[in-house]
Amino acid sequence: MWEGPGTFVNEVEGTSGFIIDWPKGIVAQIPDGLQRYEVAFYTGCLPDEFGCKTSEPSISYVVSYAYDPSADQGYVYLPGPDDTAFRFNHVMWHGHDFEGHWLRATSAWENFVRPLLAKAKATALNR
Repeated sequence: MWEGPGTFVNEVEGTSGFIIDWPKGIVAQIPDGLQRYEVAFYTGCLPDEFGCKTSEPSISYVVSYAYDPSADQGYVYLPGPDDTAFRFNHVMWHGHDFEGHWLRATSAWENFVRPLLAKAKATALNR
């Protein structure tokens, strides 16, 4: 979540990231009927030798994720101001009209998230 447009390192705005394939831009419309997942990112830390006093991580950013198996393509939705999940996204604003739109997921994100989703589905089926 700390990568891409709206983030800066040495006064240079980010153009790439782990989750969203920023250079491909906004997707006009994703296919109908895709299963959607809410993905929450947490920040915070446990007390340690550096004096961090946060005892519980808290939600810092929320996006939606959908996968189209026919195109082998995942999509990430950045909530806009009119979306309920937007209230969590106070720590990051990407700007450039990205909020409120779907964008293509990176292959790195796909490789990370798909096994987690498969495991979650298998666990749910075995209950």
